[in-house]
Amino acid sequence: MAKMITCSRTGKVVPQMEKPPMRGKIGQEIWENVSQEAWDEWTRREVMLINEYGLNLADPEDRKVLYENMREFFNLPGKDK
Repeated sequence: MAKMITCSRTGKVVPQMEKPPMRGKIGQEIWENVSQEAWDEWTRREVMLINEYGLNLADPEDRKVLYENMREFFNLPGKDK
């Protein structure tokens, strides 16, 4: 049986995703706090942000902008390091 979490975006109690959606500390934090539904919503929003702002994910500053938007989207406190 999957572990149940309260999604930081939707507030719903849902099964935890099967695995972290990203590597590293931020991936673990998302896995522990975000539903699959919210993650799927984010992936669509992420594409819009990349295109709208012309983000280059090879640029550390652009990645930082994207991660800050992701934290805000998921209602996660703090900053990714």
